[in-house]
Amino acid sequence: MKRASFSKIRFVVAAIGTVPLLAVAQTAEAGENGKQNSPTGTIVGKVSFDKKTRLKSKRKEFVKVVVSVEDIESSAEDMAMARDSRNTPVIDQKDMTFRPHVLPVLLGEMVDFPNSDPLFHNVYSNGETKRFDLGMYPKGQSKQIDFDKPGIVELRCKVHSEMQAFILIKKNPYFATVQKDGSFRIDNVPVGTHTLEFWHPKAKAFSREVTLEDGSTVELDVAFSERRGRRG
Repeated sequence: MKRASFSKIRFVVAAIGTVPLLAVAQTAEAGENGKQNSPTGTIVGKVSFDKKTRLKSKRKEFVKVVVSVEDIESSAEDMAMARDSRNTPVIDQKDMTFRPHVLPVLLGEMVDFPNSDPLFHNVYSNGETKRFDLGMYPKGQSKQIDFDKPGIVELRCKVHSEMQAFILIKKNPYFATVQKDGSFRIDNVPVGTHTLEFWHPKAKAFSREVTLEDGSTVELDVAFSERRGRRG
């Protein structure tokens, strides 16, 4: 005997006197579809470095660039959903280096700090955005800490003063780390006019205004033109 589908069963039940249930189901379904189908666009582009920055347009510098939409503050619900959809961010301690050197994360995310070197390391920050000290720990161990305030956190190691990294804490999920070829892509950005920020630890940050329509793709070709003050 062929089974009736769930949708057909729901319709039959509704027809014999439970219309409110059908109405609630339809309303919930419409709400979900409405959220899924909110008008969005895409931002893509290429990044380079002007001679004044004294930085070369090569992959080791490209991957330190973070591109982010700065004028949107996502709701707590949307941020929770975004965090749940991502793997736990990681900054490894390997070959006496923090890897990656720059890491963008969502506000409220927990970051893992494993030690992959055959010696003790330490992770700390004395900045205003987040003050902490994870203490010293050996190879094979990992420690975590959450980042609950938007901004920039500079990481250091008390054992090895040359080690440095940066965490950028964002108020929405519309950001990207530039790829090794200098390209970037940010999908599903809400329509409207937005401020797009470009950040690198050694070049002066700058912004561009972009306007997105539903289904549109905005392309940018930008360059860092000045060197930053004293950051690594």
